[in-house]
Amino acid sequence: MEFRADGTWTLSSPQNQASGTYRRLDRDRIETTITGSDHPRQIGDASVKRAVVQNDSLILTVDYDSEKMKVFPARADGTRPQSMSVTSTFRRAR
Repeated sequence: MEFRADGTWTLSSPQNQASGTYRRLDRDRIETTITGSDHPRQIGDASVKRAVVQNDSLILTVDYDSEKMKVFPARADGTRPQSMSVTSTFRRAR
């Protein structure tokens, strides 16, 4: 994941390509908005992430409530979890 000084970000992984905008809310939180994604349901989604920098790592944590869970496909039985937290750790590229 790359965050740029112009307020944009990109993510490239074997499972997903995404991009968007971000803004810093305070010392520990950023808001990201997805403007492009391999998963069309994600486009337009905004989320607040806790951001922690430790040495060469960026740790982002986002909490999803029942409303935000609707962007994820339902399970085979039609249900989805009521909430979840996702933590992603990125290392600085050299």
